[in-house]
Amino acid sequence: MLAAEQIAEIEAMWDVQLAVAWEVTRESQFAAYLRNSGAESVTGVTVDAAVPGVHEDPGGVVLEPGASARVMLSSSLVHDTPREIGMIWDGAPSSVVVPASPW
Repeated sequence: MLAAEQIAEIEAMWDVQLAVAWEVTRESQFAAYLRNSGAESVTGVTVDAAVPGVHEDPGGVVLEPGASARVMLSSSLVHDTPREIGMIWDGAPSSVVVPASPW
């Protein structure tokens, strides 16, 4: 049986909000918002150009918790509308892929 202290630690971990977390909200078929759903401000937010069809890079903006930046999505004969967006920010070890729901 777990000690009361261990149970308290586990419950505390459930309540911790991630320092950096992202959500993608679709505004339309071709517009989406990248929202900082984490607990800390994030600087230098850019879009990873490796994902085709993602345009209007936020260009190194600062996003406070709950703030968002708009990006445009496109499709072509070569690729469908992106279902994910690669994010890079100051302090990120590498690009992080965030799912974008279909429209």
